[in-house]
Amino acid sequence: MNFPGMTCFNIISKNYQEVVDLIVQNLEKVEEDDEEKFDSSTIDLSQISAICISKLTKILQAELLTPISQYAFSKLENQQTWKDKYCAFLALGAVLIEFIS
Repeated sequence: MNFPGMTCFNIISKNYQEVVDLIVQNLEKVEEDDEEKFDSSTIDLSQISAICISKLTKILQAELLTPISQYAFSKLENQQTWKDKYCAFLALGAVLIEFIS
């Protein structure tokens, strides 16, 4: 049986890498440069991107765990600014929340 959601799932599961790459780029678009002035309660593109990663993880499940984990660990190992650490934890949390809940 084919239902509308299945068509969407098939499209996403076959073509997700380009979308994920774009979303990961947007994870790094934290608007505030000064860590002291940064307010995580203000929604910005990085947080919206994390929500998208979380929703894609719900659809793709383990497919995103490895690439997003690699991204996060790379950011943590090579962090040059506080934003690198923030983006890493944002990405990792977005993926892991789907496995916990």
